[in-house]
Amino acid sequence: MQDFDLFHGLLLARMARAAPGRSLHLAEVEPAEAWTSLTLDGRLGVVIRHRPLPRKLRRKDGGISWRFAFTAEQMERLRRLGGAAPVALALVCGRRAAGRAEACLLAPREVGVVLDTVSFLAQGLTVLALPRKELWVSARGRTRLKVPRRSVADWLAASAGARRSGRAPATPPVARTGG
Repeated sequence: MQDFDLFHGLLLARMARAAPGRSLHLAEVEPAEAWTSLTLDGRLGVVIRHRPLPRKLRRKDGGISWRFAFTAEQMERLRRLGGAAPVALALVCGRRAAGRAEACLLAPREVGVVLDTVSFLAQGLTVLALPRKELWVSARGRTRLKVPRRSVADWLAASAGARRSGRAPATPPVARTGG
């Protein structure tokens, strides 16, 4: 429970700081599953997941990764939340020993690139961090996405502009590699 409070609290604080005056409402909190879902301004869904410990990569100098697993039930919840509003996925990649964390936010259209949101099967994602580089998110056998380290603040700023104009939130172009 301590990791859950630390990492989900960290991301919620970053979101509140980056989006002053916007309403964040918790919809579901499942500490045992490292899962929080919330709505932003009552119309955008955000699912937060965390992993407290990275895995060191042998072939990538100083690189580390985190693996996020989504059960079939969690995929169903993601689909259900997505039926009501576009859903962003915030992955909090912890470094417990260093007392730090990376926050990787996938905008709604990016979620559909790396996860098969219509599938009823369990799925997984991997976040890769190399020193002084952007983050990379990939799924087994699917496209890799390049995600800026400022993805949370950037996405919140873009969705705030869309809220004022009445449009759907803008998302940056998806940088892809692989198949």
